[in-house]
Amino acid sequence: CALAPDARTAIDMAIAGDGALWVATFTGVARFNGRSFERIIAANDSLKDVRSMLADADGGLWLGRRAGVTRCAYDGREARVFTFPLVVGEQVSVNQVISDGGGGFWAATSAHGAIRFTRNGAVVPSSRITTSQGLGTNELMCAVRDRRGDVWFGTRGAGLAHHRGDAFKYY
Repeated sequence: CALAPDARTAIDMAIAGDGALWVATFTGVARFNGRSFERIIAANDSLKDVRSMLADADGGLWLGRRAGVTRCAYDGREARVFTFPLVVGEQVSVNQVISDGGGGFWAATSAHGAIRFTRNGAVVPSSRITTSQGLGTNELMCAVRDRRGDVWFGTRGAGLAHHRGDAFKYY
């Protein structure tokens, strides 16, 4: 019981609270329950542009996509998706979604820097980090939060940006 032949390139993976493995591929999202894979298709959304996955404490899945951030809720039969605009009037391409450690999330974007948002998808005011706040570039490829709660951003062309409070250190 393998992934379908047209879904053999894994882009990202996440383990859900129920132990299921979620896999993002170029052809969509699949869920492995320990026995078999099931392709997940939501009404009017093929989920083909997923770049990053993060399981949340409520059993949902946050998806970083070429067209923003989506929360996917799956009840075993049906997937429901909710897409959230991160910058009003602009398409924001999200390369990675990570937990902020306090119940919210960071989105590392391709051209809009880092954007912090809440569990209901609302952007946290004054929390967007761009070159205006000292980020070396707005082109972020990946992100991770360390055990101290600091956030590290992998950039395109500006190396690693270590964000602690309001300060950056570059490597």
